[in-house]
Amino acid sequence: MKALLALAVVLAGCQVDRRSGGFRCERTDDCTDGRTCEDGWCVGDDVPVDGPPGEVDAAGCPAVCSSCEGGTCTIDCGQAGVCSDVVVCPADMPCVVTCDGFDSCGGGVDCSAATRCTIACAATGTCEGPITCGAGACDVSCTGTSACGGGIDCDGACACDVDCGGTGACDLPASCPGPGACDTGDGCTSVGGPCDQCPS
Repeated sequence: MKALLALAVVLAGCQVDRRSGGFRCERTDDCTDGRTCEDGWCVGDDVPVDGPPGEVDAAGCPAVCSSCEGGTCTIDCGQAGVCSDVVVCPADMPCVVTCDGFDSCGGGVDCSAATRCTIACAATGTCEGPITCGAGACDVSCTGTSACGGGIDCDGACACDVDCGGTGACDLPASCPGPGACDTGDGCTSVGGPCDQCPS
């Protein structure tokens, strides 16, 4: 019986809680460094408190995001070959996707549910899969060699800028919103009144 009790104590001590007990609170007065008490946790933009995997953390940052500052989800794909599946931006918030690792973001980027999107395909072979923008403003830079090989769809965006400046970038011309003046050939521009229909 004593052995079973000892085993139970050891197993209980092995439980992992990703949230630090130092951030528990009952009211905002219990928090420091400008954090506020939300759902029993001291939270702030600078130190998010992680929740269960696959959900948002206590600071409201979706698990797919590397960080959330100022309400913007940043997804960092800065190592070679990472983010090989489609990178899907969370819904109803701005999204920044940085693909600056060799062959990163191989499955492409789906930003169709974000309120606005900035995607940087800066290294060789990045963003090989399709890039899909949503109804908000979309800014895609394909500056890496052979970047953005899967095409860019920003036909439904209120404004779209696509820069295909990388050597061999944009195998397929981007699908641009608005009149023909918004189409630069391989890419798109939001310069000019008809090309920027985003609410101010």
